[in-house]
Amino acid sequence: MAVECYVAICLPLHHCRICTVRNTFILMSLIWFVSSLSIMPDFFLLLATEPLSFFTSKVLCARDFVFRSSYSLKKRDVSHIVCLVLIIPRFVSPIVYGLRDQNFRKYMRRYLLCRVIMRKKPPGEQRRNVIVTVLCIAINYINGTLIHTFRKHQIFYSNPRYVLFIHLVMNDMLQLTLSTLLHIISYTLNTFSVSSCLLLLILAVMATFNTPLNLAGMAVECYVAICLPLHHCRICTVRNTFILMSLIWFVSSLSIMPDFFLLLATEPLSFFTSKVLCARDFVFRSSYSLKKRDASHIVCLVLIIPRFVSPIVYGLRDQNFRKYMRRYLLCRVIMRKNHLENNAVSDMKPAIFYSNPRYVLFIHLVMNDMLQLTLSTLLHIISYTLNTFSVSSCLLLLILAVMATFNTPLNLAGMAVECYVAICLPLHHCRICTVRNTFILMSLIWFVSSLSIMPDFFLLLATEPLSFFTSKVLCARDFVFRSSYSLKKRDASHIVCLVLVFAAAVYKNVIVTVLCIAINYINGTLIHTFRKHQIFYSNPRYVLFIHLVMNDMLQLTLSTLLHIISYTLNTFSVSSCLLLLILAVMATFNTPLNLAGMAVECYVAICLPLHHCRICTVRNTFILMSLIWFVSSLSIMPDFFLLLATEPLSFFTSKVLCARDFVFRSSFAAAVYKNVIVTVLCIAINYINGTLIHTFRKHQIFYSNPRYVLFIHLVMNDMLQLTLSTLLHIISSP
Repeated sequence: MAVECYVAICLPLHHCRICTVRNTFILMSLIWFVSSLSIMPDFFLLLATEPLSFFTSKVLCARDFVFRSSYSLKKRDVSHIVCLVLIIPRFVSPIVYGLRDQNFRKYMRRYLLCRVIMRKKPPGEQRRNVIVTVLCIAINYINGTLIHTFRKHQIFYSNPRYVLFIHLVMNDMLQLTLSTLLHIISYTLNTFSVSSCLLLLILAVMATFNTPLNLAGMAVECYVAICLPLHHCRICTVRNTFILMSLIWFVSSLSIMPDFFLLLATEPLSFFTSKVLCARDFVFRSSYSLKKRDASHIVCLVLIIPRFVSPIVYGLRDQNFRKYMRRYLLCRVIMRKNHLENNAVSDMKPAIFYSNPRYVLFIHLVMNDMLQLTLSTLLHIISYTLNTFSVSSCLLLLILAVMATFNTPLNLAGMAVECYVAICLPLHHCRICTVRNTFILMSLIWFVSSLSIMPDFFLLLATEPLSFFTSKVLCARDFVFRSSYSLKKRDASHIVCLVLVFAAAVYKNVIVTVLCIAINYINGTLIHTFRKHQIFYSNPRYVLFIHLVMNDMLQLTLSTLLHIISYTLNTFSVSSCLLLLILAVMATFNTPLNLAGMAVECYVAICLPLHHCRICTVRNTFILMSLIWFVSSLSIMPDFFLLLATEPLSFFTSKVLCARDFVFRSSFAAAVYKNVIVTVLCIAINYINGTLIHTFRKHQIFYSNPRYVLFIHLVMNDMLQLTLSTLLHIISSP
């Protein structure tokens, strides 16, 4: 349908020739054929592998229980995980990028036109009908067309943007081909030559790391073109582009080449002639390689990069920092000689930052982050390379690292306070936030952070002999500060946190109760106003509104009461809890129904003003309110009657946690309720779809329009899909 709309808009003169009813039926046949490729191989495999008795047996009606061959499961893994998640979104983006470019489109259209006119015989070789392979070939064919278009026209060679783009396309071709090859090898061959597998893995990993680096390079090129147009021709040359591409390959090689050299150093020569499962963990099986990957992915990507990039972003967002940094970097580029550079740097130290406490605090945060990052990285490398390390040196590193770690949230809190004073107390800002007070605050930050580690240090001096400080241990906090008191102190910090969490829970309950009382007071005022004036009694709109207010008061009171009970009492009487739960659930369901009634009343008042007085009477309003309570009771009363029928009398005098799942323990009611909702929705949607089909059949004008034919095919397909899905859902539910 999208293609038909595209042809109608972009190729209006060719629409009548392309989008005919005959072609529409051919397209519909192709749609059914392509969709059958996802299930028919499983069906034929089932016919070939299962005995006849299986087709007369009974199983749970689900795909995994019927198509139970391991090949079917693997095929679905391939189609869903590899194709949909990895291949299509990842490798279509360069194609879209290329097709959006005007020059690429022009030359590619010319190239494809020549291929259509001067057509040779298609190759007679049949390819395997595997989804991954077909997609790989199709995407690589398009990428190859882009590369061929690039090679045919010299205009692209002198543009660094196109050079970088074609490098991305070639890298994607390499990555896609190697990934598909490794995937097929892992499924078809249990073992594979180590030397061949090594080559494939190294290239695949490097190509994978190349992509984000290449995209970053393209982003930088676009940034230079937009923000520094006068310097673009000097910075973004073809020579610099090739240097950047070389750097990209070098940086990506750093992720795999250390593993390769470690493999050469640790494994015997016989290993390279042996056969293993061609996967990275089976080839690079050294524990160091596994640890290195864990460190690079978990520590660097999760902890280090998001944590330490934030001060840089904060600084670059500031206008003054940007201005002076740009001036400083410009002088570094222009004045190459040492004496000119030193003079420029000394002139470029702006005094404006020294007198602003905000910048002083910010630069303290940056310096603290540098210290923390350096020490954390150093401790991480020491723990991986050296089994033991000098206790005295390790002590110094650990104390500074812990203090720098505690400094960060305190520094951020100080910056937040400074911003608060600047916004809320602007007249007192100059008096409170001085540079002197800022340095006092920084001293307090270091003092407070030292309280987390210095007691351990003094305890270590008091309890350990001098020989311990000259010995060597594993450089970690638990191995250096090994006193039981230090461990207990750290436990105490966790206990204090738990106490604070409990205090926060009490604080939360107090806030909830205060809000409940405040809102109920306002609602009570509305009810009192309603009762004081007789004019409201005769207006159905106000009657419905006050019913909504009273229902909200009930719902809010019961919800708050259940919330407080769940926090304060572990168990509660079942009979009392039942009453609270039933009323709370009914009040919750009442609200949307009441709002729907108010919306209908407004609709009648606007669209049917002459009939409003006859339809919307006070009597009908009370009937509607009774219906609202009855309909909302249907969501909970079946559970209540099922509870009466299934549970013994002793259960109603016992105590449980006052929550719906602990009181209404039967799953039957929930399943029935869910199935009823699904069935009603299915019938309602199919009724609307049936109306559309009936309208289509009654008017001959729709038969000659391919758009309507495609649309009604979509509607019929949706009806079939919805009916079958609902039927399978009801069959599979208990």
